[in-house]
Amino acid sequence: MRLLAELPSTSTVMNRTETQRPQALRQTTGVAGLDAVLNGGLPLHRLYVVEGEPGAGKTTVALQFLLEGLRLGETVLYITLSETEDELRDVASSHGWSLDGIHLLELNTVAERLSDEASYTVYHPSDVELGETTKLIRGEVERVNPARLVLDSVSELRILSDTMLRFRRKFSA
Repeated sequence: MRLLAELPSTSTVMNRTETQRPQALRQTTGVAGLDAVLNGGLPLHRLYVVEGEPGAGKTTVALQFLLEGLRLGETVLYITLSETEDELRDVASSHGWSLDGIHLLELNTVAERLSDEASYTVYHPSDVELGETTKLIRGEVERVNPARLVLDSVSELRILSDTMLRFRRKFSA
């Protein structure tokens, strides 16, 4: 799963005719056909989960979303727990894109440490690794203060959480 998010605040725009409902401001995705279907893009101030089988284009859509932000002069951040920076650069390169200007945080090594079955004497490994990962993510988001954020992949955080209850407690706040 990929999570696309828009972070900064903005107000709602009212349409000029009284018969129409207020329309939330929209953020273009960088995919012209998708923006057309969405009446101009994704509504602001929402989280979006993009799901699909391997090879369906989730990473491509995520990169287009961030590249559109760059085109508009926004600060963007890609946090990856599942692919390496080299793999992301290969995907971008295959489309003729550059990742220059995209802040990138690669955290797949955290999941690898967990799979290496590090021994903790007091805490379960998922408690330590999830806390460390969450701290790194929050720290980078605070440091970069992006207008657009991609978190790839939410399912990796779910694995680190060990249980659904721990995942919900950690990420619903």
